[in-house]
Amino acid sequence: MNVSERTKAFLPMGRNKRSIALDLKDARARQAFLRLVDRADVVVEGFRPGVAARLGVDYEAIHARNPRVVYCSISGYGQTGPYAQLVGHDLNYISVAGVLGSIGSPGQPPRSPERRRGLRGGGLFAAFAILAAIVAREKTGRGQQVDMAMSERIALARLPRRADTLATGTRLGPARTT
Repeated sequence: MNVSERTKAFLPMGRNKRSIALDLKDARARQAFLRLVDRADVVVEGFRPGVAARLGVDYEAIHARNPRVVYCSISGYGQTGPYAQLVGHDLNYISVAGVLGSIGSPGQPPRSPERRRGLRGGGLFAAFAILAAIVAREKTGRGQQVDMAMSERIALARLPRRADTLATGTRLGPARTT
């Protein structure tokens, strides 16, 4: 996609938004970010677990400055657990969530989906979790950290089909071409 195509795609989604790019490895830029945090309601970060802490912008640092902030961390496998430090992409997330085996044709090995299933909807799930944290903040006066794992989001979305499998004993497998 060239720059003009990228711009055309961005304009409808970025309408009336302001943005700033900061290199958080630079002390002055980090201080500018922290000043923005002082007035923020929500901070969303998508670093691998541990990176925000190394940069000094993790939940603990942000919460110390602004206890009302809702801090959302979006990663492939969550902030803790055995996979937390693994690099991941959409194909990894759908595989870990048990979805990859159901993509393709019966009798054939799984194939890479044409549409990115893992990333689609992740922002929406994060938005719901952030809104729930904002409602809680209105009751308690304190923000909280939201941990959004893309792989868990996919597994949750597949829950109805898994429940049907458990109820009927039918093994999940390739059922369609996607």
